[in-house]
Amino acid sequence: MGVNKRERSDFVVRRRIKQSLAVITAAVIVAGAAVLYPTGNVVHGVYVEGKEVSGYTPDELRKFIVATEADNADGTVQVSNGQNGTVSVKRKALGIETQVDKTVQEAMQYGYDASPITYVTQRLSALFHPVHMKIAYSLNEPAATEFLTKQGKAIGKPGHDAYLTVSGQNVTLHKEVTGRKLDIGATLKEWKQALADGEVSLDSTPLPLVIDEHAKPKVTGDDLKGITTVLGSYQTTFNSGATSRTHNIAIASDKINGTLIKSGKQFSFNTVVGERTAEAGYDDAPVFVNGKLEPGIGGGICQVSSTLFNAALLSGMKIEERTPHFEPVGYIPAGRDATVAHGYLDCCFKNPYKQSIYVVSHMDGDTLTVYILGTAADAPKNASINVGDQKVIPHKKTESVDPTLKADSVTEGHDGMSLVTTRHLVWADGRTLNDTFDSTYDPVDTVIVKAAKAATGAAQPAQPAKPQ
Repeated sequence: MGVNKRERSDFVVRRRIKQSLAVITAAVIVAGAAVLYPTGNVVHGVYVEGKEVSGYTPDELRKFIVATEADNADGTVQVSNGQNGTVSVKRKALGIETQVDKTVQEAMQYGYDASPITYVTQRLSALFHPVHMKIAYSLNEPAATEFLTKQGKAIGKPGHDAYLTVSGQNVTLHKEVTGRKLDIGATLKEWKQALADGEVSLDSTPLPLVIDEHAKPKVTGDDLKGITTVLGSYQTTFNSGATSRTHNIAIASDKINGTLIKSGKQFSFNTVVGERTAEAGYDDAPVFVNGKLEPGIGGGICQVSSTLFNAALLSGMKIEERTPHFEPVGYIPAGRDATVAHGYLDCCFKNPYKQSIYVVSHMDGDTLTVYILGTAADAPKNASINVGDQKVIPHKKTESVDPTLKADSVTEGHDGMSLVTTRHLVWADGRTLNDTFDSTYDPVDTVIVKAAKAATGAAQPAQPAKPQ
């Protein structure tokens, strides 16, 4: 039987389709082979800043990036103004620098992964889904910091905690003021991350400014609500003419002033005042070392701790750590001093009340006054501090011979003593408190150092003749 025209026509169509598919398949195989072949150039489908760079050699890609950045030398980036707007700033002013080598490396690495699967997947994917890369940048921190410092001054707003002042027995509340402060360190960190994520370009979202949340008051008027009464206070005087010592007293006084101590919490003088160093602003002033006044950093600090100790006694604080000096000091009676040394001698007390207390310390002329404030219900009705039971601790006398001396040397010592300080407090509701604090001041020995003398009756050396 013969083949009719319709069948012959279908046969021809099928043959042509097969031929076309074969051609297409061959073309795909050839194209795929070309795509997969490692030429050492940028793979097909890669774009940098919107420009297709497929087939670029590393040198060609580098030239393209340099030329692009030259055209954008005065390019700007949007930066938050710290409120609701933005400002346009040249990238150079922000310390944003082009990383040409890093950009070239990232573009050249795509499609050249050591893993065969990743190698093939990346190259075939780029055929249908182009890969868009951005030029890499780094941050010049000194330049960025300079810009942010200026910006911080422009948007900054001074603030302060709520605080209390005392005039006589009247306590006045001053409410807090919320401030604004640019956190430069946190902002630099955010900018570095934005650069690493490729978010910096001429059309990028604004770079953020991190506003320091700590600029907000830590102590508010609500925290000080109800603190209206002086629980106890104490006053000492000093020689304001001793400028270095007075300076140190002022620093320590400012440190403890405004301290809020909540119910059951401890106050540590060393923690609040910090280490006494030149870097912290303290001056050279005489300090006690082994019972003697010697040059040192921070002289005068113990007057602040001793004044505070007495205010704590009179206000009913629970004394947890206190140490007397090696010997009595002139600015406060024996038995009522409290020496401190950062790292090993502290003055500590705990707030025993159900409500918070507040420390006020200020200087007026040659007088230092420390107040401890609280609620009216916690104020002692009567408070007395007595020092007694004094006992003498005799000092000794030591003698030695020093053949290098021409005459005897005598350093006079003195007796020591021990005392007992007694506290007696009475509150309006009938509560009482009686406790004692021991103080021991060590004796200082008298030291006699004698010069060597020739033995009695021994022959005397011949004297040289006097010149005539």
